[in-house]
Amino acid sequence: LLQQQILQAVAAGAAGSGTMAHEVFAFQHEQRIADAVDIPIAAAPEPPAPTQKQLERWWANHPDRYSTPEYRKIKAIVLAPETVAKDVQVSEDDLKAEWEQRKGEFNTPERRSVDVLLAPDEAKAEALAKAWRAGADWTAMQAEAAKAGATPVELTDATQREFPAPELGAAVFAAPEGTVPPPVKSALGWHVLKVTKITPGHAQTFEQARDALHARVVADKAADLIYDRANRLDNLLSAGSTLETLPGDVGVAAVSGTLDAEGMTPAGTPAPIPGPAVLRTALVKAAFDAKQGDPPRLIQAPNAPDGAQSFFAVTVDAIEPPKPRPFADVAAAVRKDWTLDARRHEQEVVAAGILTAVKDGKTLAEAAGKLPVHRLPPATRTGANDGVPPQLVGPLFALKKGEPTMVETPEGFIVAVLTAIEEPDPGKDPIGYAEVRDALARAVGSDMQQIYASAVRDRAEPRIDPHVVDSLATP
Repeated sequence: LLQQQILQAVAAGAAGSGTMAHEVFAFQHEQRIADAVDIPIAAAPEPPAPTQKQLERWWANHPDRYSTPEYRKIKAIVLAPETVAKDVQVSEDDLKAEWEQRKGEFNTPERRSVDVLLAPDEAKAEALAKAWRAGADWTAMQAEAAKAGATPVELTDATQREFPAPELGAAVFAAPEGTVPPPVKSALGWHVLKVTKITPGHAQTFEQARDALHARVVADKAADLIYDRANRLDNLLSAGSTLETLPGDVGVAAVSGTLDAEGMTPAGTPAPIPGPAVLRTALVKAAFDAKQGDPPRLIQAPNAPDGAQSFFAVTVDAIEPPKPRPFADVAAAVRKDWTLDARRHEQEVVAAGILTAVKDGKTLAEAAGKLPVHRLPPATRTGANDGVPPQLVGPLFALKKGEPTMVETPEGFIVAVLTAIEEPDPGKDPIGYAEVRDALARAVGSDMQQIYASAVRDRAEPRIDPHVVDSLATP
């Protein structure tokens, strides 16, 4: 606490330079507008059919595209709630205690949607109710309410307790759907109402909820049990136990097999790894980060969406490097990729021609010929820039007004010409400017704290005593 008080005092007087804030604001909020021509790959004409030699040359020049993935033969153990669930004992008392604690979750109250007019007095409320019963719709009733000085309100899917006045809630839940009952008075005024929708409630008995209660008790007990098992496993593995020599009563599931970095087997099916998806992802990554022969260690997986904890350990027995697939097995894919690349090259030539023509003095419209020119939305350096390809944002901010550029996107090519640069005015966006100024002040304060702490260290010259470290690190 004393350290925080000192450092906070050091940073308290920090303030960003007004000039710097203005420059950063201008940098972040400057907008650039461009005209552009799209040259999509899909619009390219079909190229001449490739020869067998062309396809084989393409296949030989792109071995990574047509090779098997790296496979690893692994052994693993998984400790997850479902693997220890078989060791959890659930009594009738456990189920009843869970029911008492959670029975409200098994009872869904009835909900109603209602249109309400809050009138200032009974006479106006009666007049509004009469008009409503005569067949006026909600739009017409809102207009009538405005004339009468009443307030229209729509309440959607509310329980009786959620209504702002008890008298109103009681009246809503007593009225049939689609009817206009007599106006009801509360501390808020006179309510004229019409129920528009009724969502029935549902209440489960203990016996109906038994299976769900059992699953929850098992999950809760398994979560407690899993930490004890994880500590035991960690001790065993740290002492040199292998996955094969672990005792059978620790509640783990053992798996072994061959998989790639995506967790797929050579047969193209997901590897049968138990536990939640986050554990599966972490286990596969650990298997491909490990070296063959590394000893196993217990790793805690990220929490599952429901908060459940899980653990695993993995060893790599063998590594099968990628191997090129025979041409005959991938001929169709090779032909498809060659054709796509030929189309891409064709459109690249078209885009380069437009770019060259603009650089030589033609307008973008003249250079594009029959291709349409369109105006892109304003782009900033740091914004989401909807409607502007991300590949184009950086080049736009490197251009001078009137200069062209060309970029490639996943869909094809774009040739753009910068048409306008709009400088931001801090006076028109005081909130945005204040955010920049405050961020700079925080950054300056952080720098001051670091400088102060560094100066204190230089003056005091603290040193680490290795003997103390060794004594703390010794079990």
